[in-house]
Amino acid sequence: MGQTCFIIFKLVIGGMISERMGILWTGLEKVVVYGIGFLQGIVLARLLMPADFGLAAMLGIFTGIGGVLAESGLGTALVVKASGRGIASDRAALKWNVGVALSLACAFTAASPFVARWYGAQILAPLLATLSAAMVVNAAGVSAAARLTRLQMFDKLAAANVAQTLLGALAAIGMALAGFGVWSIAGLVMAQSVARTSVLWWLAWPRRDEPESAETHLRELLGYGWKLTASGMVHSAYCNLYSLLIGKLWSPAAVGLFTRGERWARLPGELVNESVGRVALPKFVSGECSARRMALENALLLWPLLGALWLSSGPIVNVVLGEQWLSCIPYIKILIVGQLFTPFTNVALNALKSDGRTDLVLVSDAIKKPVGILALLTGCLFGMEGVCWAKVVSDVAECVTDVLFVLWERRKIPDVDLVYCWCNGPDFDVREKCRFCNNEELRYSIRSADAFAKWVRRIYVFVNDGTVIPEWLAAHRKVVVVRHSEVIPKNVLPLYNSVSIEFWLHRLPGLSERFIYGNDDMFFGRSVSPSDFFDLRGRMICRYKLGVSLHAALAADGGAYNSQLLNCRRLLEVCDDSLPHHSFDGYLKSVIEDFWRKYPKEALQSGSFRERSADQLIRDAFSLYAIKTGRGVRGKVRRWRLLWDSLYAELCDRAAMDRIRRMRPKMFCLNDSERCSDEDRRAATAFLEKMYGQ
Repeated sequence: MGQTCFIIFKLVIGGMISERMGILWTGLEKVVVYGIGFLQGIVLARLLMPADFGLAAMLGIFTGIGGVLAESGLGTALVVKASGRGIASDRAALKWNVGVALSLACAFTAASPFVARWYGAQILAPLLATLSAAMVVNAAGVSAAARLTRLQMFDKLAAANVAQTLLGALAAIGMALAGFGVWSIAGLVMAQSVARTSVLWWLAWPRRDEPESAETHLRELLGYGWKLTASGMVHSAYCNLYSLLIGKLWSPAAVGLFTRGERWARLPGELVNESVGRVALPKFVSGECSARRMALENALLLWPLLGALWLSSGPIVNVVLGEQWLSCIPYIKILIVGQLFTPFTNVALNALKSDGRTDLVLVSDAIKKPVGILALLTGCLFGMEGVCWAKVVSDVAECVTDVLFVLWERRKIPDVDLVYCWCNGPDFDVREKCRFCNNEELRYSIRSADAFAKWVRRIYVFVNDGTVIPEWLAAHRKVVVVRHSEVIPKNVLPLYNSVSIEFWLHRLPGLSERFIYGNDDMFFGRSVSPSDFFDLRGRMICRYKLGVSLHAALAADGGAYNSQLLNCRRLLEVCDDSLPHHSFDGYLKSVIEDFWRKYPKEALQSGSFRERSADQLIRDAFSLYAIKTGRGVRGKVRRWRLLWDSLYAELCDRAAMDRIRRMRPKMFCLNDSERCSDEDRRAATAFLEKMYGQ
């Protein structure tokens, strides 16, 4: 084991110094933790019997599912969704985790006599109650661990885990020497829980004067985490199904031998996979490394260790654990085969989580777990070795399924750009021509794109020649600023009418074929993907409101906008009575070019109005033309309780901001108008700062 730890230490230091100090800290932590755990395991294996370990393992299905429910996926959600110092989010998560854990602990304690009767071992009743109490203590440390991970303070996480392992080992060994038997294992779990949670609170909890960043609402965290919770419950139930079946079909001693063999087979994988996996998630979220490279490094670290364990498992078990454990040697060798695939499973799962695709994690479980259960039921027919080979089949199925989902989710995405029209000039003309005030919306809109549309290639900001470019905008790595005079003919300039300016977007130099257009008062509220704007065939998805009639709107208000929509339908000879949503839209550059070729006079005229007019066309003409020519498909704006696609509101509508905070639509618009006061604008700026502040 010492030589194995030394190899890991050299590999971690030699291959991962630059970008991977987190992996270095985590790897060193795992060396210490597993070194202590290895010594503790030797002592306990000498002092206790396989049946003692089997009794504790038989309760794993309860404590495992309970732990997943208590955590509620918030550990990962706080890393992915909460901003750097989201103290309020951490506190809300703490209350939720502890509340759920207490409820489950009471339920498990009440059910413990029935569990003991079902297994035919009365000692399981008080044992389950004790392990349930440890579950509550663990739940209290979830948000603190997530905070350290989010801030990439892996040295402090390492300190907490080392303290947990050391104090737990001392407590368990002391109780075993005192003759407490299976209660030594319960003492181990409780001591580890108390030690880790206490140290995490001490290291992670913020100072009173520490500034808070934008709060992520608990509803959003749970919305992200519930899929991970469901997936974790399925996974925990499935993994503990082995102990349950073995305990019923064979004996607690057989459970102990199987779990010991699985534990040893998983030991190198836990050492390497957890070291890489803990760092992979925040690295993937920040875009600092690729899944392919991380998986390769993971495999290159793990495979030599698995090979060494396979060759030396017999002598190690005989010398270290003793003769009572010799029956688990064949189990170890079989289970090692499945562990060869875990590096790819580990990285694939973290990649899906970082992309916000917890739904795919859940779907993946719905596919691979039935395969594993079928393999387990078949393997039981062939004895304990058949059960071990069933576990190998399950590991292979998990790897194949998760990797295929990542490849599908990250299939080659064509370049997609994001385009804004903007003006920020100090000169009198611009202030007079622009319709409303500049409330710094563009800054927050671009931040929302950075947070929720990381796949965007470039961000074009199309500005009039008098616009002053602020330093924060010029320094942005993705932003390309284009002046009107670089694109629009001189005889049309100056132009401040955004409806007219939108007719020249296709001429932006270097613009990708697929691009998203939005105003600076439009924002992304949660993760979006290219598939929200373009279908699998590359066609534009043109969204229209449900249950809203253009002709009814015209009858109620014959304003310029409704007239412009009608103009588009008359020109294209389209019978359409729906209103487009007002938010980000996807476009094909070739569609706009073809529209200009088909209707050159109308396009030039509409692109030349100095002021908004009821006689001009608007960009909805491009969507209608795309649908008519087969390069666009009609989409509907969903506004169900948990599936809001887009929301439009004016700055003066404070209730709308509450809806945005609760519902987290994918896209929303906060529009300025003559009805909005300066106080409304200040409130909107504070709202955006709370959502996207850095």
